[in-house]
Order: sequence, then C-alpha cells, then structure tokens
Amino acid sequence: MNKYNYRFKLLKYIFVLSFMLFLSQNFSSVLYLLRLGHKPIPKQHIIENIEKPLIQDSPDVKIIKDVQSIAINGKRRKSWKNVRRDFVHLLHKYKYLINNEKTILEDSPIFMMWYQGIKKAPRVVKMCFQSVFVNREKHPLILLDKHNLRRYLKLPSYIYHKFRRGRIGYAAFSDIVRTGLLTRYGGYWIDATYYINTKLKKVDTNFVSIKPRHCFMRWHPFIKCLFSINYLGVAKNSFIANFSFACLLFYWRKYNRIIDYFLLDYIFDLAYRKVPKFHRIIKRHPRTTCGIFALHRKKNRLYNPGAVSCAYNKLKKRGKYISYKNGQLTNIGYLFGKYKFNYQNYINSHKKI
Repeated sequence: MNKYNYRFKLLKYIFVLSFMLFLSQNFSSVLYLLRLGHKPIPKQHIIENIEKPLIQDSPDVKIIKDVQSIAINGKRRKSWKNVRRDFVHLLHKYKYLINNEKTILEDSPIFMMWYQGIKKAPRVVKMCFQSVFVNREKHPLILLDKHNLRRYLKLPSYIYHKFRRGRIGYAAFSDIVRTGLLTRYGGYWIDATYYINTKLKKVDTNFVSIKPRHCFMRWHPFIKCLFSINYLGVAKNSFIANFSFACLLFYWRKYNRIIDYFLLDYIFDLAYRKVPKFHRIIKRHPRTTCGIFALHRKKNRLYNPGAVSCAYNKLKKRGKYISYKNGQLTNIGYLFGKYKFNYQNYINSHKKI
C-alpha cells in the first residue's frame, strides 16, 4: 500500500473520531460523506436544522452543509461559554430594572443610521428611510451618521480606537450604538434597510421587536427567531437595553475580536433564558403575518400589490435592483417611485431630543 494513501486514510478516520463526541446523531451522514456507507440516508436525517432553500441542493451538498454548521456551532458554543461567565454579574446587576419599566412613549425617537451619510447611501436605503419617515406618526426620526453620532451618544475612547483600527466592524459598532441610544433615550432602532408599510402608532408595552413567522436561522445554536435586533423598540432606561449595552462595552474592553456576528443575539438569548419576566414578554409577543424577507426575494418581479403589502420588510443594501423589466414596473421600481427621499423635508421636520 502506498504510504501516502495510508496517511490519507488515517487522516480521514482521525477526522471522523474527532467529531464523534458531538455528532452522534449525525454520524451516519458523516459516514456517507466519507463514502464508508452505501445505504441511502432518510431525508429527515440528512438535514433537520437548516431551512429548506429556494433551490434544492443535492444530498451530498446538504450533508456537507449539515456537518459544517454543526462543527461551527460547536466552536461558537465553546467561545460563548467562556464569554457568558463575564456577563453573569451584569445580568444580576441590571435585572431589577425590568420591574420598573414603563410603556414606550408615542413621541419616543426612531433611530436609523447610515455611517457614511445619507447622501452617500444606496437608493434602496433612501427608500427605506422615506418609508419610515412617512409612517413615523408622532415619533421624531433621527438619521445618524459619522458626523452627528457623537452629538447623541458618548462612547468610551477604546470603542472608537478599536473601530478605527478595524477590530470592531461596522455591524458590531452598530450593535453598540443601538443599545447605547436605546438605553439613554428609549424608542425604536430600525435598520437602514427596513421598508415599513404600517403606521408606527402608540403601543401599550415596554418591548417591541419583529418575531418572524418563518425562522431563517434554525441551524444556529442560539438564534431561535424570537426577536430581531434589527428592529427594536424599548422604554427609556429599560433592562434589556442597559444589560446589552453594558455587556458589549465589557466585552470590547476585554477582547479584540468578536466571537460571532450574532453576539448581541447571544446576549438577548441569555436574558431570555435567565430573566423570567423578560422570557414572558418575548413569549407573548406576536409573530408577523408574513415573512420579512419575502419582498427581497420578489423585488425584481413584475409589480404585484400583494408583494409589497407586508407591514415589515427587510431588504439588503447589496444586490441588483431592477425598476423595470421588459418595459413593465417591478415591485422595487414601484417602491422607488412611491418613496422618494427628500432630505430637505427631513431637515424641516427634524426635532431635537
């Protein structure tokens, strides 16, 4: 036997054994992947935790995705276990605040941010800004960028230092900003790519978020689609905003690299599991009637009123947006025409907080 073939086979078996500790229920998939088994694997065992894609993959590709996601999840759980110990004392420090929370005020601010400035924002972002501006009711809309952010929120110098050096990315910086603003002012944080098709009226609760009807992150160890940090509404000085902001500041003071893109979701999940009252608030929160990504999938199709009728729609800043197809208006083309952002109108209606 060629010694190189022997080493290669040995490495394959070492790989299998190293994963046996946490792949017991998926071990048949690994055997199939390594061509050590010959019987077809039942469909329900091939992939259980990944949402069915729009374009079906072959069974082999599905198995590879399943194995990769489980391996990544194992690393995430281990990293989160270490970080979680740092957050326990902060949880006990701030959880008393949930007993004194009031409802979200009808004139509380709405915060949206495009760090480079609204004039440099893509067309889809300007359309989303305008949709929120039209439906804001009595809420003042605050558009944040790198020029006016410090006017509303003061952050420790080490946050800006790590942000400038690239250790804190734009997404992680946005998490710090949103929790800091909601801690100080209360109100709403809405991501810059949310198209809103409903009036933001007064609510009789201290927490608002989007609970999607269809969970698009079932494979993730912590994301259960019980809330969406890209759309948050809280009362001023709320428990979850204070706790999350304190956790993020503590984390970035101690570490120079983020363990996961969804770190803020991890923090929310910790509060959901450990604070019974917050758990009940999340459980009572209703799910949306339609998928928040449905419009994004249909954006370039011919205009259909039903496709743009959902109340909350999450789009993406990147991608190809086609206004006309074969001379006919598309869904996104209709929205571009309906919601044309006028910066002067925003300035005229701007209220200081």
